[in-house]
Amino acid sequence: DGYVIVPKTYEAAIGEEKYETLAEAVAAAKNGGTVTLLEDVTLTNSIDLAAGEKVTIEGDGKTITAAEGKDAFCVLGGELTLKAGLTVVSNTDCAVYIRNNGAVLNTAAELLSNSTGYAAIQGNGNTGAGDITVNITGGSVTSANEVAIYFPNTSDLNVTGGVITGTTGIYHKSGKLNISGGKIVATGAAAEYDYNGNGGN
Repeated sequence: DGYVIVPKTYEAAIGEEKYETLAEAVAAAKNGGTVTLLEDVTLTNSIDLAAGEKVTIEGDGKTITAAEGKDAFCVLGGELTLKAGLTVVSNTDCAVYIRNNGAVLNTAAELLSNSTGYAAIQGNGNTGAGDITVNITGGSVTSANEVAIYFPNTSDLNVTGGVITGTTGIYHKSGKLNISGGKIVATGAAAEYDYNGNGGN
């Protein structure tokens, strides 16, 4: 009779419970749950994790693409775990922006930023924002045009696996850098140390 029934689509699930958007699933899993991607996802906004919130995201072979002009994930004091086989892409900003004391990122995923101004993983060294932990256990962290990891923070960046690729692989300005595995590839031209009063370039 002229009506078209459009079936619902679901981007993610927590166990058997399906959600129309990844953002809705993450909101329901912030007490430590695991979200499974059911299809490739293009976000309409950043997904934020505040202090006390903890979520794991998995999705073998699936891709999360950030909204234009947005980071894919903003870990603002919470804890985010990205499992192996998942890909996170931002064409304009960070794959993961992490700040605020107590924030944790655990990743074995493929993280990619095509930005011309931001790293794939980017921290913040301001007072109250710098006491974070980043654990890279596998996968890759790639910035096509910038530093792959920008870490001005006061705590730990731990690399035990994966491939880190950028104009500079890791720009580490403060805290502890612990590397026991993985590979770092720098694609930029070699440059002399330049003291600028805010760390070295």
